[in-house]
Amino acid sequence: MAAILQKALNEYQVKELVEGNKDRVSGFVLKAVDVAAVKDPALLFQAHGLGFAGSPWREDASYLDVLRFATPPNVYIHTPTTPDFVDRAPFNGTGFATWEGGSAPLYFLDEVRLPPRGGAVEDSQGRA
Repeated sequence: MAAILQKALNEYQVKELVEGNKDRVSGFVLKAVDVAAVKDPALLFQAHGLGFAGSPWREDASYLDVLRFATPPNVYIHTPTTPDFVDRAPFNGTGFATWEGGSAPLYFLDEVRLPPRGGAVEDSQGRA
C-alpha cells in the first residue's frame, strides 16, 4: 500500500511529536486521500472514531489535528476485519470507518517509527 496515511492527534500527542522526542505512532489510521474532502472537524471526528468513552477529543471542537505520513512497510499495517479489532465503538470489525455522508477503509497500525522526512501535522483547516 503506497499511500499517505492520516491519524487523528490529540493536544498531548501533537506536543510530543512537535516539541518532544516522540517519533512513533500506532492505532487506527485512514488513507488521507479517502478523507481529503472532509474538512468539517465534526465529520473528521466521526471518520476517525473519536467519540469513545473517555476520549480526549471533542466533537464540537473548531479543528482537529491530524498527522499525515508515508505508509510504513506492510508488516505494520492491518485491515481490522476480525473480532480482534473490535476495539471500541464505532469500530465493529468490518474494516470501514463511517461518518455522516461517507465511509472509507480503516487500517490498524502497529507501533512504528515515523520516517525522518515527509510527515506533517495539520489541523482540519489545512494549517500546518
